[in-house]
Amino acid sequence: MSPTPDPLLSNTLLTDSYADGLHAARERLHTLMGVAGIQLHLGYPDETPRADLLPLGTADERTVAELAAHICPAVDGAERTAGILHAIELLQSAASQAGLALQVGEPQVHQGGSGRVQLGLIDHATVTALAALIEHSCTSLVEAAGALDSALSAIDVTASAIARGGAVHVNEITVPEGVVLLRHLAPENAIGDIDPDGQAAGEDLADRLDKAVKAMTGGIFDAAYSPYCRKCSESPSLLFEGRLKPSQAPGLPSRAQST
Repeated sequence: MSPTPDPLLSNTLLTDSYADGLHAARERLHTLMGVAGIQLHLGYPDETPRADLLPLGTADERTVAELAAHICPAVDGAERTAGILHAIELLQSAASQAGLALQVGEPQVHQGGSGRVQLGLIDHATVTALAALIEHSCTSLVEAAGALDSALSAIDVTASAIARGGAVHVNEITVPEGVVLLRHLAPENAIGDIDPDGQAAGEDLADRLDKAVKAMTGGIFDAAYSPYCRKCSESPSLLFEGRLKPSQAPGLPSRAQST
């Protein structure tokens, strides 16, 4: 893997191939947070008086609770009370169980209990340990994306399935590929080859695919037909706006490869 991390990590977990140093560790953590969907804006070591510490930045209630769940999945099943103060309790409990030295500042609490909190500075060892915990928590997500990506490739569908934002995403495919995919996912609703430029047929195909995936997974998966664009010279295609949780994705690969 290249030492330069891809901010949209695909189907291979990050490894220790990154160069040593706090900046490299920060980039690894940043990449993994993108995979997990943790919306935390990390600072840089040179933004602090000490270049050997990394600012974790500030976070709202949701981000704090999500970070806690990735550090220690056991807290994700705990009863969650609304409010930044309870989210901080979850994070501190998770960090304590994981042996992470996190210094959480005093939160700014708004009316109703929401607010933000400064997560403080962490050293290289803590950055590395935090990244490893998030990587481990994303294993099923990345494996689900990899399985679906391989299944699509096996039936010559060029769409990529990637792990990003805590879900499996699928990008656009051609209209003929959509016909093939529907034939595998929902043979009872399959259609014959269609003219890629036929908007009515393309929209019908997108609707069938949309319903097929939703029926199989229960996930959020919207398919739309995109006609030929003269301005950008793009061919007709099927655009997917899909977010499948790891628990929703496993059934798709085997179904996609069935005949």
